[in-house]
Amino acid sequence: KMSKSRSAEEIAEPNYSGIVDFTSKKTQAASTNKQLLDLLRWEKRELSGAVLGCGLLFFYLTTFGGYSYLALASMLILIHILVSAGLNLYTLYTSGAKPESPKKPWHIDAEQAKKFADFATTELNNLADWYGELLSGQNLVAVAQVVGVLFSTWTLGTWFSDVTLLFLGFVGAFSLPLVYEKHNKEINDQIGKLKTLVEKNIENLRSRIPRAPSATAAAGAGGSGGTSSHGKQN
Repeated sequence: KMSKSRSAEEIAEPNYSGIVDFTSKKTQAASTNKQLLDLLRWEKRELSGAVLGCGLLFFYLTTFGGYSYLALASMLILIHILVSAGLNLYTLYTSGAKPESPKKPWHIDAEQAKKFADFATTELNNLADWYGELLSGQNLVAVAQVVGVLFSTWTLGTWFSDVTLLFLGFVGAFSLPLVYEKHNKEINDQIGKLKTLVEKNIENLRSRIPRAPSATAAAGAGGSGGTSSHGKQN
């Protein structure tokens, strides 16, 4: 009886510890996207202003200041070490306290890193599936959209340098969301007209492409041909 009751309890309460919780990944991705959108939409003006200011300073130092990325990173790390070590030594000297074991400024959480790796793997696989669909040519609307975007980026690449494009993209990320919120109706109307025009041209292109006969039509044609030839022989 005891063995039967235990087996019944095990059946009633299965162990799900080894199953991956995909809802937590979606929640984490949604939370990250919300934080990024809040930053770009200036929900917290101090934080958005600080990030924009640091980015502009970075572009100024690497373009007009003549600093390379390596030199700038080395200088920032050097300043951080010297300032932090100097403040800690000054505090110990003035307070007369004994030096403690150094504190670890940050650590990477292994569980969070694993979740991020799983999320990145899923997104890369989705991107590969989407690219494979483009290569098949079955979705002509998506192909036309991608061709238009690539042609636009190629044109911009011939006009501007990489640093200029990064700068324009960085500034646009902090300005275009605000412009869209203020003029979303006009922008949506223009996007709708452009989408209708693209779909119309795609339909015209599809109508001009000759299509192979279906299997049913081919079978019907073969059957009628066989019947006529049989009648002639008779």
